Amino acid sequence: FRGWGPCLGKCTSQVLRLSRATMGGCGSKPAGRLHASDAHSFPMTDVGSQTMVTCQVGRSISMPTPMHRYVLFASYLLWLVFMWLLPFWSTYFNDDLQYFNHQWADNRTGPNNFLCMTPPDQMKCADGTNFEDLPIVQWRMNVSGRRDVGCGCAQGIIGEGSCPQDGPLGFTVSSYISTVPATGAFVGLLT
Repeated sequence: FRGWGPCLGKCTSQVLRLSRATMGGCGSKPAGRLHASDAHSFPMTDVGSQTMVTCQVGRSISMPTPMHRYVLFASYLLWLVFMWLLPFWSTYFNDDLQYFNHQWADNRTGPNNFLCMTPPDQMKCADGTNFEDLPIVQWRMNVSGRRDVGCGCAQGIIGEGSCPQDGPLGFTVSSYISTVPATGAFVGLLT
């Protein structure tokens, strides 16, 4: 990194204009030490008689390989599937796999240590329906033998999908991904 000393740590976002003749300063090597391979170590843009070089903290910027592009594209497609099927995932994990009734193996956290443990009287459906009267909620109560089976905020694997709870908006992405696993999947598939 000879010649990069002034750049390290302070050129993360600034764009420097360097004279083509000298190519001196941050983000370049002193004249006489330039090689053909150096042109690929940082992006350059011609602006008249100036060359613009974007510095990053001691790293060269390279274009993604074709394999990286395929992985990014596949990750994006998986994210789209995840997003479009959030209502399905909510029903699948919370009801079909019965994670609403999952109890932690370590029972030292008290009696309310289920993934979904909100009493039905605290759950409000946006369309005016009584949450406790929904067939899926009645089924949850019968299966678990508990009354507090609603997946409140940040409870369950994916947020509650039995009825819309976000006012006039109905179901929103934020209500589905308010849980830790759903937020992790949302961010993990996006990056």
